[in-house]
Amino acid sequence: MVPCRSNPCSLHGDTDIIASSPEEACRLREQANEAGMAGKTRSLTRDQHTDGSMSGEDIEAFVKRYKPQVRMMNGKETLNIDKRLAPRDKQSLADFSKTVRANKQAIITWIKDRDARKRKQEEARRERLATIEGLEEIRQAQGEYAQYMTGVKRAVNGDGTMEPPRKPFDMDHIEELHRRYPLADTYLKAMKLEGSHDAGLSSIGSRVIDAIADGADNDTAVRLMGSLKDEWAREHEWLD
Repeated sequence: MVPCRSNPCSLHGDTDIIASSPEEACRLREQANEAGMAGKTRSLTRDQHTDGSMSGEDIEAFVKRYKPQVRMMNGKETLNIDKRLAPRDKQSLADFSKTVRANKQAIITWIKDRDARKRKQEEARRERLATIEGLEEIRQAQGEYAQYMTGVKRAVNGDGTMEPPRKPFDMDHIEELHRRYPLADTYLKAMKLEGSHDAGLSSIGSRVIDAIADGADNDTAVRLMGSLKDEWAREHEWLD
């Protein structure tokens, strides 16, 4: 048996798992998770405060394990929990149900607060990306040129009565904008990668975009993209 190629391995839960194959590592990780959460489920009732409420840590662990969703039913908020994730033996299920009923509103509030934070963070992220210097100018120029090319194709493929549109500018103008605004250029390249059908390349694009959204300058973003591409290339090269 050998350890994962890089430990801690995020694929196997950020743990230093020793296994003979990725499949066995995943199985060992799942077993550890099940054992740990079984103990956590049993402790939910035992470790509650004297008023029967769950702590924020308990709720966070509960949401991570059982993935409850808030739903509206007959005008009231309810918790939707996949029964397949609930405990199976009668006593554990009874304790589980009792704990959920006693802490239903606290769990719902925790989920709604989490979702509100995520929405706020995502809005701030979109705003930071949308205000990258030069991005709007490049996109506008690309849109104008694409519209021009569409008009040319229609004129060429038509019956000869349509005049081709006037060319707004040469492609050199768009290339100059990319050079003038390097961070916008890197962001657009990352977006193209993110749209790739290759999961590895798509992940690279997403990580670079996240870095830019978090405030990385162009040099940092370019270095990150380069290192990730190099790593991807090494993983996909054929062995001699």
